Amino acid sequence: MQFIRDQGFIIKRRNFGEADRIITIFSKNNGKISVVAKGVRKITSRRLGLLEPFNLIEFHAVKSYSMPILTEVDLVNSFDEDKKNLDNYSKIFIICELLDSLCGEDLALLSLYKRVIDYAYNQSGHEALIDFKTDLLVNLGYWNKDKKFASEDDSYRYIESIIERKLKSRSIDL
Repeated sequence: MQFIRDQGFIIKRRNFGEADRIITIFSKNNGKISVVAKGVRKITSRRLGLLEPFNLIEFHAVKSYSMPILTEVDLVNSFDEDKKNLDNYSKIFIICELLDSLCGEDLALLSLYKRVIDYAYNQSGHEALIDFKTDLLVNLGYWNKDKKFASEDDSYRYIESIIERKLKSRSIDL
């Protein structure tokens, strides 16, 4: 049995079965990883409030034959003050969707992890968002670091051509 112990933030969650959830975490050492949180949707679950989008958590999981099972979760930071501002929350939603769409499973990029945390809570504005998208695409090997996007629409169109679908967050205005 292999154990995973890491720190990361939640980028996606979806219901699975009656009481379970599949949680997608962008972790420091393992990259993007999906885990099953058993029984987390029950009213009596202690982990229910900890598994909210973009909460920074420390977690333990056990690798099973199909998907790792989440066994323990500790909240490091919930960034509640930042989430109260609608502009910040929109930015967080965009970051989560981009990471989920562009990053492959088990692709660990420590520099990207630090950049995401830094951008999500320290930067603001359209120029910073375009810079983040460019940095993300460069780190993942989709873009040349010497080039710049002409506009935000150009960056969205390029990303949508990579993932071959429309981004939900494209309709959000910062």
